[in-house]
Amino acid sequence: MTKSADQLLKVKKTFRDVEQFKKQAFLTKREGEQDFQVIPLIEGTDHLCTADKLLSEYIEGHKALFGKKPTYIRPFMARSDPALNAGIVPAVLSSKLALQHFYTVGEKYGVDMYPIIGPGCLPFRGGVNPETIKETIQEYSGIRTITIQSAFRYDYPLPQVKKAIQYIENTLPTLSYTPLNAQEVSDVHWANKTFGHYYKQTVEAAADVINGLSAQVPSRRERMQHIGLFGYSRGLGKVSLPRAIKFTSALYNVGVPPEFIGTGRGLRDAMRTGALKTIEKHYLNLRADFIHAGKYLNKENLALLAKENPVFKEIETDVQEVENYLGVELGPLKTKHFIYRNLASSCYLHYKEGEEFGDELEKAAAIRHSLG
Repeated sequence: MTKSADQLLKVKKTFRDVEQFKKQAFLTKREGEQDFQVIPLIEGTDHLCTADKLLSEYIEGHKALFGKKPTYIRPFMARSDPALNAGIVPAVLSSKLALQHFYTVGEKYGVDMYPIIGPGCLPFRGGVNPETIKETIQEYSGIRTITIQSAFRYDYPLPQVKKAIQYIENTLPTLSYTPLNAQEVSDVHWANKTFGHYYKQTVEAAADVINGLSAQVPSRRERMQHIGLFGYSRGLGKVSLPRAIKFTSALYNVGVPPEFIGTGRGLRDAMRTGALKTIEKHYLNLRADFIHAGKYLNKENLALLAKENPVFKEIETDVQEVENYLGVELGPLKTKHFIYRNLASSCYLHYKEGEEFGDELEKAAAIRHSLG
């Protein structure tokens, strides 16, 4: 959860001070210092897009404090929280710009970079799963480590999981990042601002509904609160939202995949301004991700939600604009998707009546191979 180089340097200096104190207190005779590397976890599109400043300041500060550069750095890009705070398109594009920053800074200072990313299985949270691994791994070209989350490990057949992990191990080291030119960098900043604006204003207005739906999503673990726009109560209205798993699950359970929020209006604007070319070049799975999410779309629920809260009309606009862009009508394709649509309708009806819908929620999660 790194926002500044000072945080990284403070951690490393503190451990050095503790080590020196231990030597004095216990009369340790070991020569030299135990060296370790700090992993900066970078969350939020703004922090990803300014990662060059963070890493440069860390390397310079490291030289000043310890008399040498870091041996290497393993910058860790969050994938869920950038999407939670700004939407799926800014999350993807910011990760591409961050990769460029990592390697550019590494070349400048002669420090090896081994980037990490932590994606989930559904497109909103990264889209890395055993079924689509050959397509999605290309999205993360330049990454050297992908952390595997629980849905990847336990919601797919074990032989398929093992095969996918072997594919990652064999393929990831061979992939290089795709550079962005000056115009493309400008387009990424434009997309973050435009798509993010539509996403944020919609999610803020829908917060009460999302929180109500998330109340029945089972918690996975206790964890530290993250930084970011929706990581805490803020501003007028004190908007607060659940973390990424519950947020994603809450919307998927009623057939309103969060991938669509803000995206349709953003794509419409991108086509008008010319930024679409950059988006399509650097978001490799743009079309595939939205066709995948569209299988779990329940337009009837979305229409009912729009009658209750006008902000969901904006999401209806997003869906329509994405359909216009893709040239297809989104919705269930196979029998399991139609069963899913029925489960999503049941979840919504139970929610409206103030009733529990845990059974339907679990069945829906099993069909999409992920809780959230």
